[in-house]
Amino acid sequence: YPFSEDAGVFAKAGVVALNTETEVNDTNETHQTSTDLALALGGQYDITERFGVRAELEWFESALQGDLKYSLGAVVRF
Repeated sequence: YPFSEDAGVFAKAGVVALNTETEVNDTNETHQTSTDLALALGGQYDITERFGVRAELEWFESALQGDLKYSLGAVVRF
């Protein structure tokens, strides 16, 4: 949602599919598959028409006891 010509906020919702395999000393092997909810909020600021910066906070349902994921990125338009 743009709140000015150069800046805006966004939200995302989706599903994340995880496939985990663990092996310890060739004797104990585990395999786990799960599908979980993923949500995100973020903002973007366009420095020029072709270049901008974006910050995002993501939450995964399986991370209830873990940390949130923060990211900072660049947007380049061709």
